[in-house]
Amino acid sequence: MILYYALTTYHIQCCVLHRLTKKPDEKAVLLLSDIHKNSVAFLSRYRESGIFDEVFLLEESKINSAARQNEAKHRSKRFILNSACRGIKKILPVDVEKMDEVYLCPDHFPFGWYIIKNKIKYHCFEEGCGVLSDNEFMLSNMKRNKAQYKLMDVLGYFGNNDSAVEILADELCQKDGYYNSKMTDFSVTRILKSMPDEQRKRVLSFFGVNGAVGENGAKNSLILTQHMANLGIMPLDDQHLLYRLFADYFLSGTHITVKPHPDDIAGRYNEIFGEEATVLPFAMPSELLPYTLDGRLKIAIAAYSTAVKSLGSYSDRIICFDNRIMEDFRHLNRYFAALMLTSAIYDGTDKIVTNANEMLFKELSRSERLYLKFEPDSKLCDIENAVIISDNLPDSRNIENICNYLISKQNKEFIIFLNEHNRHVYFDGMHTEVFRHIRPIFIDTSDNDGNKTSEVIYLYSTDEKILSAAEKFQQKKELKYTGVTLDIHSISRSDSEKIRMLEGVLEATEARLKEYIANKKQLDEIIAKQGKRKHK
Repeated sequence: MILYYALTTYHIQCCVLHRLTKKPDEKAVLLLSDIHKNSVAFLSRYRESGIFDEVFLLEESKINSAARQNEAKHRSKRFILNSACRGIKKILPVDVEKMDEVYLCPDHFPFGWYIIKNKIKYHCFEEGCGVLSDNEFMLSNMKRNKAQYKLMDVLGYFGNNDSAVEILADELCQKDGYYNSKMTDFSVTRILKSMPDEQRKRVLSFFGVNGAVGENGAKNSLILTQHMANLGIMPLDDQHLLYRLFADYFLSGTHITVKPHPDDIAGRYNEIFGEEATVLPFAMPSELLPYTLDGRLKIAIAAYSTAVKSLGSYSDRIICFDNRIMEDFRHLNRYFAALMLTSAIYDGTDKIVTNANEMLFKELSRSERLYLKFEPDSKLCDIENAVIISDNLPDSRNIENICNYLISKQNKEFIIFLNEHNRHVYFDGMHTEVFRHIRPIFIDTSDNDGNKTSEVIYLYSTDEKILSAAEKFQQKKELKYTGVTLDIHSISRSDSEKIRMLEGVLEATEARLKEYIANKKQLDEIIAKQGKRKHK
């Protein structure tokens, strides 16, 4: 008897495909977790499919919740683990130790804890397509569950322990040069592609797809959503805004198809995109998309998603950001203004260094057919030529270094300050001569109701031609789905804009001075304490 355990829709899909292609003649049981609400909602359909001999629902959410509570009470790792394993043993609907083989998908939830603690041999599916080699991605997701994260070094998740005999993962989607002696190639996309039509129809039917969905045509684009609101990462309105901005900046001129994440039950995409978009069933795995849409996709985009990477052979362009997009999407208008300003004033072919989100710049550049070269430099070690600087600097010393650079050197090209948090990092509160080389660029937005907002980015250069070009710079853009018009221009239009700029600089300077005073006070207190110890 084979036991499969699955949590998410992607995991369930892995178990279905492995069962049909690797273990078709053996008895198999599917154990689903009630942590995943779709497993609860579609349990009857899964049972009626006949793909598994039996399908059980494990009431794992109570165990997971209790582990979180124990962690919040600062219980020890041993206490959390033992308590969870006792709870799992009480509710198991099958005798795991009598199974011939156990397949876990994944191994870092309470049932996995039980398997690893009891040294039961198991086969492990990777968390998502290509992420076996991406520890940073997996760990960033896990950190939201403190109890789970707390036990990581004790148990060794993702097959990194003695009980795991095999890790099934897509070898072609791992990072270059990655090697794992336990890894066996298991590609969802390649298995689906090689399946006989009738067998693939069984898979589609298992997930409730019984016929073609979506729009035909050569200009289809796809948004794969995440469930940020459900995870508490951001409010639902912000989640909607993110995908509206994606549509406006990256999917212009295409018919938009939205495939919600299986847990994105709150998203209202019919409402925010209207009749011009097709919204697919949220419970369908994205890997089945090629068999539900006719023709190729022009663009497939996701905030962060392992699933979108599997669509490479069906899409002309894949856009997949990392977790930085969760904050940086709020500043997309600034990124766009900085990109277009750079294009207007820069005729060089060298790289543009930035401590901002270089992936976002690269994708915007490609969408605007500019193809500028952006290179990351988080510490801003190379600011000799063209540079774009984010406010997201680790500490005030970076600001001092930038200010010292501006007043001590003749910059060959230019520096653009995104100024996302209005910190005005080009000004240290003392050296006002820097303003001779600063030009503000305003980003004014207005909607159909007459509401207006304004943001500012700043250009620094000692080249008078560049400064003159910046003063003449203008750009307009209609953001159809976001519902606003961008009017990007220099400061020359009104005195009120000059006043707003100076007010912002003054506010940032006051905040920085307060920070300096607080740091000095803290340093004085440390010195005073050290003096008292020496005196004693």
